Amino acid sequence: MTVKVAVPKGRTVLDARGRKCPAGVFSVNERDPFWARLLRFGDIVRVDAKPVTETKPVAVSATKEASPK
Repeated sequence: MTVKVAVPKGRTVLDARGRKCPAGVFSVNERDPFWARLLRFGDIVRVDAKPVTETKPVAVSATKEASPK
């Protein structure tokens, strides 16, 4: 199964043949023992096809003031 990966910033990673991996996104077979090891140890990271959107935290107040009637 192929997955899209990238080399983290500040790292230099060599492929199985000793060539430098590209700086951008590239595909690898995650079931190949060589690439599986690099994924497991964080030498390369998966690139999700769908970017994760950040949600803003919502402030919730748990206090209620009693008003006289």
